[in-house]
Amino acid sequence: KSKDMAHEGGANAVAISNDGLMILTGGNDMKSFLWNSKTCDKLKGGLKHNDKVTAVAINMNNKYYATGCTDMKIRVMDIEQGLPVRILSEHTGAISSLTYNPITDYIASGSADNTVKIWDTNLKNKSSQFTLKGHQKEVKAVVFSPDGKNLASGSLDNSIKIWDVSTGTLKNTLDAGSKSITSLAFSSDGKYLASGSTSGKVTIWDPYAGTILSELSAGKFQI
Repeated sequence: KSKDMAHEGGANAVAISNDGLMILTGGNDMKSFLWNSKTCDKLKGGLKHNDKVTAVAINMNNKYYATGCTDMKIRVMDIEQGLPVRILSEHTGAISSLTYNPITDYIASGSADNTVKIWDTNLKNKSSQFTLKGHQKEVKAVVFSPDGKNLASGSLDNSIKIWDVSTGTLKNTLDAGSKSITSLAFSSDGKYLASGSTSGKVTIWDPYAGTILSELSAGKFQI
């Protein structure tokens, strides 16, 4: 049934639920789908958006998911109802990346407007908690630390920034040299940060000291 998961026009973004039972996809067909990860059957299908879906995320209790589009909007969806419960629309560029906080229902979003925003989706208002400015180009990756206290953002400006989630202040900037950052992941203990880039290398960082610990390149681990 894996053929059923082929989007018309291609999928741009994929997220897996915390329990591993659901896969969320979004694509060029302007739709988001929820799938059963074991059977590849659609759980919820064909939720229509106004433009290409470029980023998706599922919250930790599997009650909500979020989608980001090139229409500059973030939609927070109720999984059971299959309907949007909130539309967040402060960004002035396409949404490039989304992530849910592992502890709270905060969402972080990165955009082609070069900013990162942190949203508290439990609040009735639709304004962001913080707008994080400092990147000079599109923010292609955002990820919370496992304790939910820090946020890493990676940009095509060849930098990674570490932010304090409670205050929105910048804690550190990691200089990736000539590498445009396209993906980020924290280790389970939060001590290490991995970044993927247009150079084809994966870099392992101490995000708080700002030092490179190692690099993975062409299947070879380099110390």
